[in-house]
Amino acid sequence: SGYAVVGPVCDTQFLEQRPPVPAAMMLGVPTPNPAAYQNAAEPTTVQFDVDSSVTVTIDVFDAQGNRVQTLVNEVKLPGYYTVPIGTDKLPSGLYFLRMTAGTYQRVRNLVIQK
Repeated sequence: SGYAVVGPVCDTQFLEQRPPVPAAMMLGVPTPNPAAYQNAAEPTTVQFDVDSSVTVTIDVFDAQGNRVQTLVNEVKLPGYYTVPIGTDKLPSGLYFLRMTAGTYQRVRNLVIQK
């Protein structure tokens, strides 16, 4: 719950402090969601946190359960990560992102509208 002031003391912008190593595994919500298309100014991304050195896999599945993209498939050290999602290669529809890391597994929805 600690915050650090960014800029002059009178500045109202704050930056939330994070511990150097995440307390738990986490797959964030894709942003923006719904995604309109791959936009260089605002690409669709997903954040994930890794609390120990482990092989991380993040796959994208279509509504029929077919894997259409693999975003991550490698050993990651503990830390905070953000990865782009290639929405320009996918047609409009409902997709699912699945992160697997050791015993951790989480699924998030992504809607693409073109």
